[in-house]
Amino acid sequence: MRTIVSSEEMRRCDDAAIRRFGIPGILLMDRAGSAAARTILESFAPRPDDVIAVVCGKGNNGGDGCVVARDLVQSGMKVHLLLVAPPNAFHGDAAVHFGILRRLARSESGRCSISRLSSVLRDRSFRPSIVVDALLGTGSSGKLRGSVLKAVEWINRSGARVVALDVPTGIDGTTGAGDGPYVKAVLTVTFGFVKRGLLLNEGREAAGRVDCVDIGLPASVLTGVRRRTNVVERKDVEKLLPQRPHTLHKYTAGKVLILAGSKGFTGAAALCASGALRSGAGAVVLAVPDNIHGILARKLTEQILMSVPSSPDGTFGLASMPALSERLSWADAVVIGPGIGRSKNTLSFLQDVLWKVKVPTVIDADALTLLADSHIIARRHAAPWILTPHTGELSRLTHATSAELERERIDAARSFSRKYGLTLVFKGSPTISASADGSVVINSTGNPGMATVGSGDVLAGIVGGLCAQGIAPGASSWLGVFIHGMAGDLAREKYGERAMVAGDIVDMLPEAIRSLETNKVS
Repeated sequence: MRTIVSSEEMRRCDDAAIRRFGIPGILLMDRAGSAAARTILESFAPRPDDVIAVVCGKGNNGGDGCVVARDLVQSGMKVHLLLVAPPNAFHGDAAVHFGILRRLARSESGRCSISRLSSVLRDRSFRPSIVVDALLGTGSSGKLRGSVLKAVEWINRSGARVVALDVPTGIDGTTGAGDGPYVKAVLTVTFGFVKRGLLLNEGREAAGRVDCVDIGLPASVLTGVRRRTNVVERKDVEKLLPQRPHTLHKYTAGKVLILAGSKGFTGAAALCASGALRSGAGAVVLAVPDNIHGILARKLTEQILMSVPSSPDGTFGLASMPALSERLSWADAVVIGPGIGRSKNTLSFLQDVLWKVKVPTVIDADALTLLADSHIIARRHAAPWILTPHTGELSRLTHATSAELERERIDAARSFSRKYGLTLVFKGSPTISASADGSVVINSTGNPGMATVGSGDVLAGIVGGLCAQGIAPGASSWLGVFIHGMAGDLAREKYGERAMVAGDIVDMLPEAIRSLETNKVS
């Protein structure tokens, strides 16, 4: 997996490199700027007569920009360095690199110039083909003001291809929030480790393509990062998919019990059961209230359909429990929630199930709302729990606003999972899987077309199916999310984002899993 860091964690990594390993800060800045310049040349192949504007702040990000400008000039490019502060505002390592560039500009006056940004703000004849944002980097937080705000506005209306150094200005490097105007880049060259904010909130679109470049930080600088945040990659998933021995049969390939559905909500149950079976589970029992059994019997073929007595309102209730007793002991994993309703009878049923079940249990949809309306979650639970809320459901569980949760997606997920000793799959863009030990995994697959009714039901089934195959709950969560997103990406290729439905994701699961197993890393 690829480790990502907050702005503060990155500062600690830089500090460790300088203090513990004796790597000069000026050298790190030189490596960062040189790597960014190479990336710009490789990505855009600018011609010598193209104009490249490097817009610099007065801090270390501005120092990186000076190195970029230096290396581009030395590669034969025409570069204009635009300053938002007086030249004497540079300090430390940034001042050294600015001094080098200023001397270079004197000897390369035809290809390198330095001026204040204010001198070109109203000059419509100045039309660079590439603009490099070297204003703030990870130092950006809160609303922009003054000359930096004017610089961002000019960058965005320049019509040029915009490259941000480390983090686009106006984007919080930790949360990805953009409180007001922010640079909209087509490429962000980030240094050392990917910053969280490039994958979250407004930062995800503001960053464009993200290239992380090596600046020579020793791997052990990450020892100061106590709780790791990682991005799952394809090779991680390929390694984790279990081998299927020749002696396998349907009851050793994973047994899943799904408790789902109620009158008017049969689709959720069917999609969840299909997701579980397509994940590789050998036997999936879908238990439903008796009043909808006939509907689902016509919809499903491979799943084992079980009818249980329903409450007077047509939902699960305590009357359903005797029929389920044996299956609860039989199952390797349980999924509860899709389409079960939110009545008092269903709440009593949920409490009884969660009290008796001893295997990994995926709690989804209506079951999450019932949890929020009761005190069940605060009680000790013998079974490993996996909760799969979207933002609104997590808001009800935590009493935080949706805006607060979206702004702090990673920390909110980590805090909740640690507090209650469970695995949390915080669905959204991106989906985040958090474990009770504080580890967080960010998903790297999926697309906006998956924002369709029933998609979450499919995911719950997939995660339950993977748990039943013996994969640990935490790993089943991020593995299931990755496969779900990969199937969604395949569905987008076939149907497009706008016309996708949840059933298309189910249909693409075999192709997604086969692709992962075909290229499996041993």
